Amino acid sequence: MFRSADIKSHLKFALSLYAGFWIAVYGFVKVVSIQFAPPEKLASKVLGDLTGMELTWYYFGYSGSYTIIIGLLQMAGSLLLIINRTRIIGALMLFPIMLNIVFIDYFYRVTLGAFGNAIFYTLILLFILYLEREKLFNAFRNLTLKITSQTSDSIWKKIGFSGLFIIAAIVLNQLTINILIGIYSLCEKL
Repeated sequence: MFRSADIKSHLKFALSLYAGFWIAVYGFVKVVSIQFAPPEKLASKVLGDLTGMELTWYYFGYSGSYTIIIGLLQMAGSLLLIINRTRIIGALMLFPIMLNIVFIDYFYRVTLGAFGNAIFYTLILLFILYLEREKLFNAFRNLTLKITSQTSDSIWKKIGFSGLFIIAAIVLNQLTINILIGIYSLCEKL
């Protein structure tokens, strides 16, 4: 007879295999440019005449690189989900991706089949995380434990260093944006 721990272990594996396989399939069709390849008839339609799904397909199909990145992330997360030692990492990696897909499917009225699948796979990921809640709680607790007591002097040093780092990051960010704007302007003129 099966013990409770065996049933839980088999259930986690079965759910991970099922969701991982189908999420990887969705990722694969993105990587090979099948999912968001807009039909030619969309190009001749007036923007205001597009349905939410057509607009979504056209928008996401516009950038092949973005679509490939999302597909690769889905495939990598699925692989991590199926492997027992990396299951939690895979579920945590896939959850925001799938939740975003649920929102897109709902708010842009993508077909009910796709919307239903996205909800189902997202719920499976949540259930897997629920089954792993003890490990997650322990990891969170270990990451947030106060390891050493800090003097007020060291706290001020950290605040000062953080402030300088933030200022430097803002300056570098603005420089990067200005450089990219310059490159983009130059490319437009060519």
